Amino acid sequence: MFNLSLQKEGDLSSYTSPELLKELSVLVAFTTRSGGVSLTPFNSLNLAFHVDDNPLNVSKNREILCSTLKINPDSLTVPEQVHSDGVKVVDLNLKGSGAFSDKTAIKKTDALVTNLKNTPLIIFLADCVPIILVERKAKAVGIVHAGWQGTYKEITLKTLRLMEKTYNLSIEEMFVFIGPSVKSCCYEVSSQLFKNFVDKFSFVEKAFDRNFLDLQYLNKLQLVKVGVPEENICVVNKCTCCEEELFFSYRRGKVTGRQAALVTIL
Repeated sequence: MFNLSLQKEGDLSSYTSPELLKELSVLVAFTTRSGGVSLTPFNSLNLAFHVDDNPLNVSKNREILCSTLKINPDSLTVPEQVHSDGVKVVDLNLKGSGAFSDKTAIKKTDALVTNLKNTPLIIFLADCVPIILVERKAKAVGIVHAGWQGTYKEITLKTLRLMEKTYNLSIEEMFVFIGPSVKSCCYEVSSQLFKNFVDKFSFVEKAFDRNFLDLQYLNKLQLVKVGVPEENICVVNKCTCCEEELFFSYRRGKVTGRQAALVTIL
């Protein structure tokens, strides 16, 4: 299994796996909020245009990220993120969508998969769960934005199945990286929503205190139940709402920036 650790380069820090990069030539990164130029309340490495931050600062932050990770900012490929279960295959025609503007992002999509090299897939988050899938021989990668709606709609499983079908991959050969998100300590939901999860996923009632959900765990268990080896799943056990110094959190403060999750085959 490949583990993730907090790596620092200059002022920028992110959870990455040097071993994955060395062995499979796949870069995985879950950024923190540090290392950018945005001002309060977006301080400092806000990477999303849609939160009313100064767009010049967002562009500069993306430049900083790409320079640090040694990737081409022109190739950043971005889904619109509408809390759907939509998954798109990124081909050459979609490569670079949304790199410089929300208007050119891939519409009505919350997950992307590709087998193209040097095509960084990126999503932006402030409590939702970022999930990255990497095939053992690096034939393909995927990235998923899973809030409660995406988790309920099983977007992670749909992404996995699309990768399996499109690239003729085996689920048992998949590595999964689950990044920081709001956890059950801070994520209280309505009684009705909790009941909806219990009705659909019977294990929920036994796994959580009533009305509190851990979306990281829910997505992990969905994957294990369809055959992804548990030892192949790495979880950054950090709560974005608790860890104010490290992460943006919409639940903690409605006006805030967004950290990112990124994956690319090199």
